[in-house]
Amino acid sequence: MLTIGSSFSDLRENCCAVQNEENETIFRLCSLDTSIPDLIFRSRRRNQIRSICFSSDFSAAIVQQDDAILDFLILTNGNVSAEFQQPPKFFKDASFIIGFNWLADRQLAIITDAGVEFCSLNVHRKSLKLLKSFAHSTSWFICFPDSKLFLFACGAATNFLHLISFQNNTISNIGSINVDFGYSAFKPRLLERDVCISSIYGHICILILKFDSSNGFATGLNIFEFPDEKQPFSSLPIFKYLIKFELFGLVGVQIVDNLILIHHKNVHKTLIFDIKMNTNQFIYCSSLQINENLVKCLKERKDKIENISNENNSINSFLYNSAWKMIQNKGFIIDMQFGIFTQIKLNLNKAVEEMKDLENIIQFLINRSNSESVLLNLLKRIILKKEINFGKVTQIIRKILYNPEINNENNSSPQKGKSPLIFNYTPNLVSHNSILRCIFEPLYQHPEVDKKYLANLMIDFFLILKQRKIQIQNHYLPELLLKIVADAKMWTCLQQLLQYRVIDDSKFLAFELISLSDECPSLYQIALDMFNRRGNTDQISEALLCRGHVIDALRFTTANGGGGGFREGGTTICNEGSGSQRLDKICLKLLNSAWICPNDRPLRYTIYSYLQTNGKLKSLAESDDADFERFSRDFHSLYSSEELKEAETSFRLARLSSIRGRNRRDSQREESFCSANSGDVVDILE
Repeated sequence: MLTIGSSFSDLRENCCAVQNEENETIFRLCSLDTSIPDLIFRSRRRNQIRSICFSSDFSAAIVQQDDAILDFLILTNGNVSAEFQQPPKFFKDASFIIGFNWLADRQLAIITDAGVEFCSLNVHRKSLKLLKSFAHSTSWFICFPDSKLFLFACGAATNFLHLISFQNNTISNIGSINVDFGYSAFKPRLLERDVCISSIYGHICILILKFDSSNGFATGLNIFEFPDEKQPFSSLPIFKYLIKFELFGLVGVQIVDNLILIHHKNVHKTLIFDIKMNTNQFIYCSSLQINENLVKCLKERKDKIENISNENNSINSFLYNSAWKMIQNKGFIIDMQFGIFTQIKLNLNKAVEEMKDLENIIQFLINRSNSESVLLNLLKRIILKKEINFGKVTQIIRKILYNPEINNENNSSPQKGKSPLIFNYTPNLVSHNSILRCIFEPLYQHPEVDKKYLANLMIDFFLILKQRKIQIQNHYLPELLLKIVADAKMWTCLQQLLQYRVIDDSKFLAFELISLSDECPSLYQIALDMFNRRGNTDQISEALLCRGHVIDALRFTTANGGGGGFREGGTTICNEGSGSQRLDKICLKLLNSAWICPNDRPLRYTIYSYLQTNGKLKSLAESDDADFERFSRDFHSLYSSEELKEAETSFRLARLSSIRGRNRRDSQREESFCSANSGDVVDILE
């Protein structure tokens, strides 16, 4: 026999296998979480075990073997250290106990046919303390432990549902609703399995099956929702949705990842509804595919079940039956009849294959948890094959993009003193780094992608990040944008992005622009401007030297220096200490670039003589640098003394000619000014 213990912690759902022997009962507590070891213990046996429930810390257990009395087991290190029995404390005349639920490690609720008692367990004294009680005639009940909400069913057709909540040791009497479930001779009573309570998209909902009065088969699902999301139990739930399905036979309702699953036995299928998308039609239909462990378990019991799907006795699906115990939200299923404890998990890739409309698929994946990889792969395929137009793709990116500041504020935990009943729901959003890593980077390297389409999409994505002021941790994004736009040969667009400073400056980006300047020459000057704005004067000099513009590099270095040294990044490099070493390095670069130019004696002479005249080579001359010794030796052999005298004479004559020409122009201007009359002078001065 198997029973389910639903603990207070939503991470500790467990299943307990019970084996009865002559004088004792063996309990084996199992969990689908492999990190939690099985717990096996023994207790004395009196009657048949009807139900068992464990506290969230597994320090205590409640066992029901009789109608009006409960057995309490105190567990220490996996063994029963103490036992005691306890009948209801307030409803002592109750005919029987319907059930019980742990609400906290030491707090529990005992439900009888006359009402509910909220008690506190004292482990040391082995006793219960009554906290509160609420009298109400009850045929069956449902507890939603996440918010300590209780639903009590009563009446001839058990369709009169009363709701209470137990918060902070106080009972909140919410009220009653009378449910029209389709009463008929075929369906005279509303059963516990026809009703469930769950949180769907942040709202607490009560789901009640609707039956056809002509045959008693389920035809739909009524969904009642608490209207106030922040204080849900301040008023009664209101009727919000009606899900229709025309099915003949036994059905079960389960909530998994905010989806409503309608398990149907006869058609061997599960209908999947999403109330955010459509309540009139299921979004897709699928059978419950099973893993190897469950296949092995079912094969061992194939002589007892009807899950054989073909002539070869192979098993590929798990069929719903009335012995199922389903735990909402987590997808746990306990088959009481065949001793199976398993969990339903959504196959999102299968859902993408089943659904046809791409926009609905995207919205479906956004509403699911752990769907990031499937969502990004789908979006990558859409962009590659251009399955939808460009505008809708950008809308999708805007919708799925995660904004840390806004989303962290929305997801912040409730402040102290706020209601603990709020069930936060946030769509599954994706960080910009994931979009880059999983979409743009692979598509950039894909040979079949439309490069201009991808470049325009990348630009839009970059502008969206700018508009939302999303912080970019490094320069990877603008660098990838540069590569994608350049690969598409969209040079005009790239220049506009750079000139209007849409893309932030960076050293690496400037080097990339220089490498691209062979294809688009205007990028070279943009790169130099970027270096200049950042104060990277060394990089500007290197860029000029790489292009062979040695004189320009010398002029730039001189313009950014002062006194006895060059300046780098606003700091004057002097001929002392580490500054002297950097000065020597700059001088050697200039000399090396001049000497690389073949047979250019004037250039070599100009660079060396300028540095020598301005005292930049003093430190190098005193050192034993082999390169400088070569430059110095070559410099003295560049020109003979006769060539130097001839060049000096030519220079003086050229300079004298320029001075005479300048004096002649100044004299002409003076004569023109003096020839004007006094009235004209006054007019000019005025």
